[in-house]
Amino acid sequence: MRVFMRKNTIKLVSIGALLLVLSVYVILNIGITRGFFDETGGMSDSIYKAMDKLPEGKYEMAMAREQIMAYYSGNMPYYHQLTQYFEKRADRDHNRIAWLYIKSNKASIYLAENKPDSALVMAWEAEKEADGNNIVGLGNIYNTIANSHYHLGHQDSAKFYMTKGYLFATTQKIDVFISMFGINLGTYYYNHLLYGAASYYFNTALEASKRAENTPLMLINNITSILSAQHKYKEADSLWNIYIADMEKVETPYERQMYFLNRILHLQNMGRWKDARKIYSEYKPDEVYDVMRVSYLRAMLNQTLEEKPEEAAALLKRHLNWVGERYVPAVSELFSHMHDIISKNPALIPMDSIIQWEKNFVTELKDDPKAASHSNKLKSLIAYKKGNAVLAYELMEKSRLNDVAFEGISDSLRYADFSEKNQLNKLKEDINLANLEIVQAKKEKTYVNYLWILSISVLITFIIALLFALSYRKTKLDYALDQISFIKAEENYLLKEQELNSRIVNLSQMIVIKAQDLGKKIKLVSSEDKETLQDVKREIDELSRLGIEDKPQLADKLIDNHQGIFERFPIFKETANLTEKRIFILSIDGYKPKEIANVVGVSVQYVHNVRTRLRKKLNLDNNVEWESLKKTG
Repeated sequence: MRVFMRKNTIKLVSIGALLLVLSVYVILNIGITRGFFDETGGMSDSIYKAMDKLPEGKYEMAMAREQIMAYYSGNMPYYHQLTQYFEKRADRDHNRIAWLYIKSNKASIYLAENKPDSALVMAWEAEKEADGNNIVGLGNIYNTIANSHYHLGHQDSAKFYMTKGYLFATTQKIDVFISMFGINLGTYYYNHLLYGAASYYFNTALEASKRAENTPLMLINNITSILSAQHKYKEADSLWNIYIADMEKVETPYERQMYFLNRILHLQNMGRWKDARKIYSEYKPDEVYDVMRVSYLRAMLNQTLEEKPEEAAALLKRHLNWVGERYVPAVSELFSHMHDIISKNPALIPMDSIIQWEKNFVTELKDDPKAASHSNKLKSLIAYKKGNAVLAYELMEKSRLNDVAFEGISDSLRYADFSEKNQLNKLKEDINLANLEIVQAKKEKTYVNYLWILSISVLITFIIALLFALSYRKTKLDYALDQISFIKAEENYLLKEQELNSRIVNLSQMIVIKAQDLGKKIKLVSSEDKETLQDVKREIDELSRLGIEDKPQLADKLIDNHQGIFERFPIFKETANLTEKRIFILSIDGYKPKEIANVVGVSVQYVHNVRTRLRKKLNLDNNVEWESLKKTG
C-alpha cells in the first residue's frame, strides 16, 4: 500500500487549507461568497469602490482570499492589480493585519514556486505582524514555516512548527487547521516509520475534517494504508466504503491512480479478487506513473499468481526494467514474489543484473538494511540454484548481518515510536491544560463582567435612592414651608380676629352706654303722647338687650357655662382657636349660621367652613344635629 507522500503533497495541503480557511472566514464575517472578477478578469472602478467600502478589519481577509485565488487560477494581471491595491491600502492605513495577510500570501506563493528560502524569510516577516489575536493568520504562518523547513530538509524544525501549529489549532479549536497540521505530522512520522504516531495524527485529522465537513481524500488513502499494513483490513474497508463515491469523482490522474491502486491492493489482501480485477483492468502498464510502477507490478503479480500462476514468471521478466529503475522499494515490496519465481526459474534474473542494481542504489541500501538483506537473499538463492554453495552461504551471512542491523534500527524505531507516543500524551496534557486555562480565563472574564454589572447595578440603585431621598426631603421641606405659611396666615387672622373682637366689644359697650343714657333722658321727658313714648322706650330696651346678648361675650359666657362639653372633645384643647370654640358653642346652642356670623363678626361662609372642619375633627356624620351634642353632654 502507498501513502500519498510526495514533496508537493504538503504544499497542496497548505494551499488547499489556506483557501478553505480564508473562504470560510470571509463568508462568516463578511458574507462574500464569490470573487470580484469583472468581465475582463481585472479590477474595474466599481470593484475598487466596492473594496473601498469594506471597513478595516473586514476587507483584509476578503482581499487575501481573492489574491490567492487569482494567483492559483493563473490570472496574473488580476493578481498584480490586487497586490498593488492591497499593499497601497495597507501602507496608507498602517494596517498590520493587512500586511500579515500580504506577507503570508507571498510566503505561500514562494513555496508554490519551489523557493523555500524566500518563503521562510517572508513567513518570519509575516509572523512579526501578528499580534496573537489573528488566529487565521497565525495558523497559515505556522504552516508555511513548517513546510518551508520541510522542503529545505530541516526535518526537526519542520516538526517543531508542525507541532506548534497543531497545538495552536487544537487550543483555538480550528478544525481546518487541526486537520492540516495533523496530516503534516502524520506524514512526518510515517516517513520516519513511526506508524503509531502517524496513525494517531491521521485519525485526529480525520475527526477534525469531519467536523469541518471537508475531508481530504489523501488523508483517507493514508489511513487505509496504515490500517492495511497493520492487517486491519475490515476497518480499512469500512473507511474506504464511506469515501469511495468521492474518490471515483477525482479528476486528477495522479491522485485517482494513487487511490485506486491502493484500493486494488486492499481488495487483494481481503481476497476479493473479482472486485480487484474490475479496477485492475481499467489501467494499462504504460499508463502507470513511474513512482507507482512497483506497487502496480505487485498488484499484477498478486492477481496473476491467484488466477494464472504459470504466467507470473513471464510477467516479472517483462517488467524487470521497472525493478531496476526503483530497486530498493522493488526488492522490499516484491521480495516474496521474486523469491518464489526465482526458486522455480533461477535464470530469470541474472546475478550481474542484481549486482548492477545494487551499485546504482548503494546509498539507499545502506540506509535500508532490510532491503539489502532481501537483495543478498535473492543473490544467495541464485548462487545456490547454480550450484555455488560457498557463495550462497557467504551471501546468506551478509543477509543475516543486514537483518541484525535492521533489528537494531527496528528496536530504535519502536523505542522512538514509544517516545513519540509519550510526547503525544504530553502534548495531550498540554492541550488539556491550555483548554483548562482558556475555560478559566473565560470564567474569570465572566466573573469580571458580572462584577461590573453588579457594580453598575449598585451604583444605579444608589443614584436612584439618592434621587428619591432628595425628592422626599424636598417634599417634606415644601410641606413644612406650607405648614409655616399656614400657621403664619392663621396667626395673622387671629390677630385680626382679636382686633375685630376688641372693636366689637368697645362698640357694644358704647351702644349699651348710649342706650342707657338715652333711656334716662327719655324717662325725664314728659309728654302727653304716652303711648308713643312707651313704644320708644320699648325699642330702646330691645336695643339695649341686643347689645348685651348678641355680642361675642355671649359666646364666651356660653363657653364658660359648658366646659364639660369641651372636656369630652380633647381636640379643642389641642388645636381649636377661640373663634372655632365660639362657633361650636353657638352651633350646639341652636344658633343659625347667619346669627352666628353676626355674633362672632365673620362671614356666613367662614362659619360653614369652620363647622365642616369641626365635623371632620370630631368624626361627626353630616346627619348629626349640633343641638344633639348639647343634650348628650
